[in-house]
Amino acid sequence: MQLYYARVFHPNHAMSLCQHGAVYIHASQYNGSLTWQNHQAQEIIAFLILERLYREMASLPDSPINEETGNRQIRTCIVIDEAHHYLGRNNEFLDKLIREGRSKGFVVILSSQSPKDYRQKFDYGQFIENKFIFKCQVNKGELQNLIKSDDATAARMVQEVMNLPKGDCLFNHSTSSKQSFTRLRASQFHEAYQAT
Repeated sequence: MQLYYARVFHPNHAMSLCQHGAVYIHASQYNGSLTWQNHQAQEIIAFLILERLYREMASLPDSPINEETGNRQIRTCIVIDEAHHYLGRNNEFLDKLIREGRSKGFVVILSSQSPKDYRQKFDYGQFIENKFIFKCQVNKGELQNLIKSDDATAARMVQEVMNLPKGDCLFNHSTSSKQSFTRLRASQFHEAYQAT
């Protein structure tokens, strides 16, 4: 989807990003159409979109709670791939989306290359409820900080994480009273997703 056609930044007729269903914006498509360095342009686009999302979210009432399950209705799911490009930038709108989004029905999914990427001035790791850890190079301290575990658990998991087959991950659920991880097989997004 191109930003122009999505009318994300149109001054008079900008569409709502929060109430428009699925909006997929793939910034790497703009390699040839931008005149300044592509990476910087992608960051600017992402930050502007995050600001728009936050401002829309802040204007909404709290998301309704299902009386039977006690869960909040999810209104918007924000997925940020290659999040290490943004986590160290101290973006106040990303921080606010993560801190304040739950009550408004916003879910933020961050995908990055290393557990250490989540420990910045703002410790993103403390707000991550569900963790999917794929194969990566990691040391015990980085892993322990991310999963908030004891030394023995982190030491055991380091080798397991570094030897995971492609597509496998370790998953923990935030409602678990004990810090335990389950091994899952994840479908490859790029194999299942067909851009329209």
